[in-house]
Amino acid sequence: MFSGIIGKIGINFWVGWEALLRNKFRSLLTLLGIILGIFIVVTTVSISGSIKTFLVSEMNRLGDTKGLSIGKKEWYEKSPGKYERSPKTANLSMETVSEIRKYCPSISMVAAANVFGRLDTSHQGKSMPYELLGVTTDIKELWNFELSSGRWLQKSDLDMNEKVVVIGSKIKDELFGSINPVGKEIRAGTNRLTVIGSIKKRQLGMAKLMPFSIDNDMYAPITTVDKYYTGKYMRNAWINARAKELSLVEQAQNEIKMLFFRKFGTIKFHGFGANKDAIKEIDKMVLTIQLVAGCAAAISLIVGGIGTMNIMLVSVTERTKEIGLRKALGATSNDIRFQFLVEAIVVCLFGGLVGTFLSIFITSGAGWAITVFFLDKHGSVWESEVKLWAAVGAFIISTLVGTSAGLYPSNKAAKLTPVQALRFD
Repeated sequence: MFSGIIGKIGINFWVGWEALLRNKFRSLLTLLGIILGIFIVVTTVSISGSIKTFLVSEMNRLGDTKGLSIGKKEWYEKSPGKYERSPKTANLSMETVSEIRKYCPSISMVAAANVFGRLDTSHQGKSMPYELLGVTTDIKELWNFELSSGRWLQKSDLDMNEKVVVIGSKIKDELFGSINPVGKEIRAGTNRLTVIGSIKKRQLGMAKLMPFSIDNDMYAPITTVDKYYTGKYMRNAWINARAKELSLVEQAQNEIKMLFFRKFGTIKFHGFGANKDAIKEIDKMVLTIQLVAGCAAAISLIVGGIGTMNIMLVSVTERTKEIGLRKALGATSNDIRFQFLVEAIVVCLFGGLVGTFLSIFITSGAGWAITVFFLDKHGSVWESEVKLWAAVGAFIISTLVGTSAGLYPSNKAAKLTPVQALRFD
């Protein structure tokens, strides 16, 4: 019995395929709506997934999806619509870093950076303005720095207020050229600092969109910057931290807020950010793209379904005598209904396959072009792939559209009597 059903399905699929080939131009016009609808669905899923993968990957290059940041606000909202300058007592300090490390158990790592500002920096007659930052040792790992030469800052450098500095790749190129800068002195403002290392080029990918240039920065011990440049309180400082797990980011942020509330009496003086929040915004953007494209795809599929129903009604009319002959030879109404229903599904499945393969071809080609012509020189890659579930979804949608479009024509064909059908002219 089961083999008989499979055989019947196979025969009807073949009949449906022949019907598709018999009227190529008419079938093509009918298929366009299905092809376009499935193409939009699969392409949207692929592109939106690629956007999220790319942005999250770039975020990981710049830091960490488990990352947190805390900074003092220049102005805070004292009451609705009324703003005041945040007090100096809200400035962040090394004491704040120690307290976060001590009282926030969900934090695995914490570091601080204090932006002093631009300084005229010179070496052997060459002079350029560069940004000086005072940092703690863990910044290297939190910001994913890699050294091209020398070493990074050590705890002893901070403890001894050593006048040492690690420089960005652009500073190395502009002041030292091909010479190894390690061990050389530079004058930064009124102080001489010894270069102990240089960082690999970082101004790649999304880093180019950041408000500060990583490759133009100098990194000295935060205690050195405090002693020789700014004083005890870090006026332009912010703190970076990393949660132990992605699932603990919100908890870690709440722990820091509670600490700040106890320390400063309010959390209004400071801003609290999490890289995870950026991922949520990316998800919202992706969802918006999918909803807009989904509406366009739905319209195309409805148009394609109506077109399929129309071509099946025309097919029923053209093959009325064939229906009568089959019924006269013993075919049941269910046989006729099944035949035309399968034909409608074949039409839509073929359109779905064309739309899916077209999407694979275009998204893969676009991904290659974006990588080669735009991202490769910045060290980034655009990953494009059609998700398996999207392809399976396209198959299911095509089948459902075909079934819906074929119900009325197949029922109309099934209701014909042999006498009515054979008399049709």
